[in-house]
Amino acid sequence: MRAAPPAILLLLVAGIAHADGIDVANGGRCHRLDLPDGRFAVTYHHSMYDQPVREEFVVRDGAIELRRLESPSAAVLEYFGVTAPGPTHARSRRLGEIVMRVATGEPQVLQLGATARSLREFGRPGDRIVIRAATGARCHA
Repeated sequence: MRAAPPAILLLLVAGIAHADGIDVANGGRCHRLDLPDGRFAVTYHHSMYDQPVREEFVVRDGAIELRRLESPSAAVLEYFGVTAPGPTHARSRRLGEIVMRVATGEPQVLQLGATARSLREFGRPGDRIVIRAATGARCHA
């Protein structure tokens, strides 16, 4: 594995550049979370079908990309436009941000490598949460 050029290391230390991560914003509050491998997932219960869903993402080139969708429910998959059989489906959809409400029922879980965090750590049930790719030195609320 090659070491990063000194200029990149200097920018990271100065806070001008940022390694792969996400900003989780709720109103004026923002949390910057590092991604060990540039990937994260969100697991939740679909609000209409009350069935589990897992969406897997990567952060690349300043954007979030949906890479995989998983649910044991054919109804949930059809809701997302998936008609092929099976519970797991590869996707390739680039997103500027992910917007969701903190669930009032079963809490959503944000998976960051080996770490799982409830979205309730970032807001109360009903609060609007926005997840964006981390860019620049500051968290984007």
